[in-house]
Amino acid sequence: MSHSPTVVVGVGHAGISVLSMLDTIPHDDEDAYSYVAVDTDKEQLTEAPPDAKRIYLTENPALVEEHLLTTPYLPESVEIQPKGSARQRPVGRYKLESTMGPGFRRLFETLKDEILDHVRSHELEFDPGTTSVDIFLVNSLGGGTGSGTFPLLLGLLQRVTSKLEEDLGYATYVAGVGFVPEIPVGLSAHQNPLLRNSYTNAYAALCDLKRLIGIHDREESLTVQQLANLGESSAYGSDSIDMAAVPFDDYWFVGVDEEQVADRSAVDARGVDYVTSLDRDVAHAISAIGGLDQHAKQWAFETPYTGTFERGTVSVPHETVRTFAAKCEAKAEILTRLEEELPAEIESKRARRDDLRELKDYASSDTVPDDLKLRRAVSNAITESLTPNGTPIESNEPANVKSFFERMSEHHGVEGELVAGALLDRRLHEDGTLSNVDGRLEDTVRRLWTKYNIESRPTYQSSSVESDMAVLEEFLGDRIDEYTADVDDWDPTVFDRLQDMLPPVIEAFESEREYAEWALEMLRADRSELAEVRETWRRVHTIADVIEETRATVRHRIDERLADTEAEITSLSNERDDVKREYRALEREVNDLREELSEPTITPNHTVLPIDDERVTSLDSTAEANRLESLEDYVERELVDVEKLTRAVGRCTERCETKTKSMLEQDCSESDTDQRFSASDELWGLCHESNTDLVRQLSRVVQGNQRFSGQSVGHIDDPFRIECFLFRRRGPLSSLTRYHKLMSMAEDGVLDELATQYNDYRHAFAYPELYSRNTIGSSCTPARVSLTQPPELSLDCIDKSGLSDDELTDFVKTTGLGSYLYLGTMWDEYDDSEAQFTGWKSDLREFGLSWKELQQASPSTSTTSEWLAGNIAWSELLEEYRENLANQMGIRLAYE
Repeated sequence: MSHSPTVVVGVGHAGISVLSMLDTIPHDDEDAYSYVAVDTDKEQLTEAPPDAKRIYLTENPALVEEHLLTTPYLPESVEIQPKGSARQRPVGRYKLESTMGPGFRRLFETLKDEILDHVRSHELEFDPGTTSVDIFLVNSLGGGTGSGTFPLLLGLLQRVTSKLEEDLGYATYVAGVGFVPEIPVGLSAHQNPLLRNSYTNAYAALCDLKRLIGIHDREESLTVQQLANLGESSAYGSDSIDMAAVPFDDYWFVGVDEEQVADRSAVDARGVDYVTSLDRDVAHAISAIGGLDQHAKQWAFETPYTGTFERGTVSVPHETVRTFAAKCEAKAEILTRLEEELPAEIESKRARRDDLRELKDYASSDTVPDDLKLRRAVSNAITESLTPNGTPIESNEPANVKSFFERMSEHHGVEGELVAGALLDRRLHEDGTLSNVDGRLEDTVRRLWTKYNIESRPTYQSSSVESDMAVLEEFLGDRIDEYTADVDDWDPTVFDRLQDMLPPVIEAFESEREYAEWALEMLRADRSELAEVRETWRRVHTIADVIEETRATVRHRIDERLADTEAEITSLSNERDDVKREYRALEREVNDLREELSEPTITPNHTVLPIDDERVTSLDSTAEANRLESLEDYVERELVDVEKLTRAVGRCTERCETKTKSMLEQDCSESDTDQRFSASDELWGLCHESNTDLVRQLSRVVQGNQRFSGQSVGHIDDPFRIECFLFRRRGPLSSLTRYHKLMSMAEDGVLDELATQYNDYRHAFAYPELYSRNTIGSSCTPARVSLTQPPELSLDCIDKSGLSDDELTDFVKTTGLGSYLYLGTMWDEYDDSEAQFTGWKSDLREFGLSWKELQQASPSTSTTSEWLAGNIAWSELLEEYRENLANQMGIRLAYE
């Protein structure tokens, strides 16, 4: 079942709010909708859906003052501000005319292009036999912008739809949706001043709507003129919209409590505020109509109807069930964490802390940890890496020892380093390696020190073995240098040569060269021995330093790990306390949710069914909740009592019927022509595809004309909700209860008391051209006004020297006559020293009538021409003024 291409025009705050709601609710075909937002408040237009066409209505500030004087529907009491229309219907109309140019051409083209583009984007799936182009105009009837522009917009939409039907052959369904303010008991002038104008505007808007509905009763079309002078046409220019037929198929009224609209803080039992709930109902109604399996034009009656609709829903609290299941699951997880995981983790950390403390004790002493397996592994590693084949440890380089520690850390952790350090330290100290190396160094140094009698040489002095070793190295080096020089510089005599030739058996045979070479050999041997001993000593002590540094580093790391472990134990203990609190909080939430689920939630139009208190405990995981995919699943698993569901659907339809009756309880007996209307009620049951069988079973609880999803209307996207719509058509406006109440308020003078923005409630009538001379004032008691009978106007007294006779005559016909009656001899352009007539201005202003209203009551041009030609008397001209004021303004005029 395809969704009809639908264009929704939202005007003013109320209309744009519905657009936004339509854009957020899911549809079976999201592309089916196109949105047009119209407002006099630029900021409000930003609230429209992102892809909406936005039309900003504003005025030309340079022309406002002139238009206030020359535009017939703008009373003196209105205030034209840059932002919005301040709940003034005439301002709403004026800003539309000012924005859209002569003949409304700009607005017509905008609407036409938007609608045609949207329709053409659906041409491939468009079936003219079952699909219509649906157009909805949504606005408040109690505000200024929507209420003041809807007659014009309906007329323009009629032009567009005519083009669709005639040029392209598409069926079109046009419906207005108007919010009508509810009338509270005891309504008075003390009502919220921001809202009181709603009732005046609503009455004027309903009267306009009545005129549109009544087009069928007249032989001629109804015309809306462009009355504001936009600089390209006259004040009563030829630009107009002619409506030869009612410009809609249905007009749906939606009741609205203006006080609740103003107070957004109040919410219903579901936590939804009043405006959101209202917008949601209207949005779903528009969506439902678009889902008809026949096009909406066929669903509508041939004669346009007014009516109302009411939406009710019955649902299960699936999201709350999901939340309950998730909370139960979280509660179970937290309990596992509290009773199993955390105690095990704390115990493990405490054991680790004890191990670290023991290691710290070992690290602070020279003992080796008791882990025999680890000791054996490290000892074997020392043998293999540092002392293979009995090689002494002192034969290793310090770098090898460092690498060995790194391997022990890699394979056995800090414990391995600790054992390795202890074992190596023991080998250096307990096995005598270090002391042997120190002793050998000392012995070698002392022996050589004595051998060379260093003590007697003042040049070479020291105070320790290490310094003695350095002194010896210096001494041996010096001696080697000396004897080397002796050998190199030897210059023997004959005797020296003879001596050198003899073997050095005795000292006497030894030459100086031979002695020097012998000394060099001894010195070099002693220096090599000293170097070898010194290197061994250095290597062993460096290894000892590496071992001590490593053990110090290990002790530091143990301290850090011990501190970290203590912190982890503290953190886990704190987490345990937090988890306890979280568990108790979740337990309360689960109990609260269970109690909430076991109780139904009932608001005037919506029922959320209770979940069986015993079976709800089975929904203890998100997996269980996810297995519930429809309302029917809840019924099959006996989580919802089918009898309670049946009763809830029955109550839902009853409430829809009650509310629609309160809106449309008047019978259609206004005139004989109303016999063409007959009451029509249709109940729609809408559901998700998965609930189709269930809803058909429930159809037995309702009576009358019915439509159900899957039969003649589309399905909805929510599988956990059933929607009931009652569409009630009652024909003419006389069936609307609130119209009669507002009419009575007008007759009793209550609307005048409430008209905060107007001096007279009739100033809310923004379309005077829709009415004949006996319409606007006919529904209220005529006021009685006594006016001074003016002396006859003399053309000779009019100071218009620059005008020709014909131009002067035209001036009198258009504005001169009215200016004279309104201002009398106070008129600057009239000079009659003998006349004492001061005009009707002060008397008329007491009834909220301005010069413009007096102009509207002017005699016809033909009557004025006859008087100027002398064919009728001045009194006859004044009599027509009297009749016009009575018929148009409800004023009975008497001349004194």
